[in-house]
Amino acid sequence: MQQAHNRYLCHQRRYDATNEISITFFQTVQNKNALGYNRNDRRREIHNRADADKPNMGLTNWRSEKVRKEDVAIAKNYLNEEELSALNKSR
Repeated sequence: MQQAHNRYLCHQRRYDATNEISITFFQTVQNKNALGYNRNDRRREIHNRADADKPNMGLTNWRSEKVRKEDVAIAKNYLNEEELSALNKSR
């Protein structure tokens, strides 16, 4: 586990937000971290938390000022503040 964590940190220093491979890699790693934290995979978490009757469809955070179509497909956007903090500490 430590070896995987060290490899992740090494890649994090070289992260390029414009490179599709970098984006895919870090989305995969974040999904695995979220999976380990809350025992659900990304799709199940979105299914469980997305709610059209709630403001912003149940999203708790998103990247820009307005919710975009892409935001609803990111599982960590449905995490509450405590869960998000725990996920960020696992990095």
